Amino acid sequence: MSGYAVKFEDISVPLQPVAYDIANQVTHVQPAWHIKAVLKGMNDYSFEVPKITHLSIHQEFELNVCDYINISVMVPINEMRILEMFFKSLKCKLSFFRADPKESIVSKVPAFEIEWFAVFLNHGSIYRNTAPKQLNELDGKQYDKQQMVEVSFSLVNPGAVDMRGKKTAGVFRNAKVEEMLYWVSYHFGAKKVDMRPVQNTNIYENFILEPMHYMNDIFSYIQERYGVYQFGISVYYFGLDAQDGVLFIYPPYLYDPPVTDVEDSIEIIYLGQRQLQFGVNSSKSYTKEGKRVTYNDITVDITGGLKILCSQVGDQFSPSDFGADTVGSMSITFNADSIVDKWRSIDQDAQYRCIPKHKLNVMDGIAKDQDLVGFASSHYNPRYDVSYNNGRVISSQLAKTNCNLITLKWTGATPWKLRPGKRILFTYGEHTDSDVNQIPGIISEMAYNFTIVHGDKPGVDYFQCDAEIMLKLKRTN
Repeated sequence: MSGYAVKFEDISVPLQPVAYDIANQVTHVQPAWHIKAVLKGMNDYSFEVPKITHLSIHQEFELNVCDYINISVMVPINEMRILEMFFKSLKCKLSFFRADPKESIVSKVPAFEIEWFAVFLNHGSIYRNTAPKQLNELDGKQYDKQQMVEVSFSLVNPGAVDMRGKKTAGVFRNAKVEEMLYWVSYHFGAKKVDMRPVQNTNIYENFILEPMHYMNDIFSYIQERYGVYQFGISVYYFGLDAQDGVLFIYPPYLYDPPVTDVEDSIEIIYLGQRQLQFGVNSSKSYTKEGKRVTYNDITVDITGGLKILCSQVGDQFSPSDFGADTVGSMSITFNADSIVDKWRSIDQDAQYRCIPKHKLNVMDGIAKDQDLVGFASSHYNPRYDVSYNNGRVISSQLAKTNCNLITLKWTGATPWKLRPGKRILFTYGEHTDSDVNQIPGIISEMAYNFTIVHGDKPGVDYFQCDAEIMLKLKRTN
């Protein structure tokens, strides 16, 4: 399988040296994979599947709480019958080996290895795929071994499965939001938590958690009722197994926080509509010292961190194009107590309404309020709300529309390379002779798809991994 080879002279001049250095780096093997799949059941049952027909990894960081892997394999009918009996206790072990199909080289040690729960997607299909009665009567056992059927599974991380069986409720005294987020995380079974600094530092005399079962619900409830971040909240369980899994808690619309580690930074470089050819490297990690590269009489200093070459823009749109009319595009929120001297009720409607008596200097009260939030997009459509003690909800709704969404293709991708909530720098050039533009953003979704690339070694399939990356980019106009 091959794509169009990129001519580096066709992209912006400042990007040519770094693209050339990444694509032509010296490696022992080309970016391909050999994958081994073993199905496991009760009573030490184990079966290595002879062929994988489909494999994809889905990471929807803001919609789900963990990765999902869809896999389809070919198995003999006799093994299918056994799998049907173990459908409630099946696991699938996947081993990913780096490989070079041209040289028939497969690494001896897997780069990734997982053993996840396997959910039968076509359970019961054996009764629709068994051979005709007359063929079974000729030589049933031999036919069962030769006749192959396709079986499909959805694989789920066991660490995420363990957290699903929890529920929580209670009233906590003198608690902070940060403390409650950690408590909920560990209560649900998370062994490691990676949480961005919480912006709400208030202490609540009574912190109420209503009875809930799902992690997304409980964290959304805390954000809606008390407020955690001014830029939304996302929760995602990420890792290869229950031991190294990490629960990430972060604001999904905060695009450019300070960079603390240069080597941990990620830059996605857009090459244009043409994709890289199969066998060409598409990513490289540089040390914090960076590297000076010369190509075609052009010399540039490459900064440290991971650089990824991407192409083929897919869907591209801005939520603010329609969100400004429905949600608004500008907001200033503050605590009502900072500008109100006292509250007085209306006699005829005392149970439901009250009218504030403002302080003499309202602006002084607003200026002293630490929860002041204000930003706007290119559209001006202010949103008016009644008095509300959680301005982070309003600012999060606005932040959701104050971005651009773009989908890119990463040819020759490496799975599990990009973690949830990872901030990136999107680099592109509008014309060959123009300077490059850089926009901060955040990774919203990842979809890895493995395509079979046949090599020279009989009976061994090699896979190319391509990924679709959905980015949210900060609006710059």
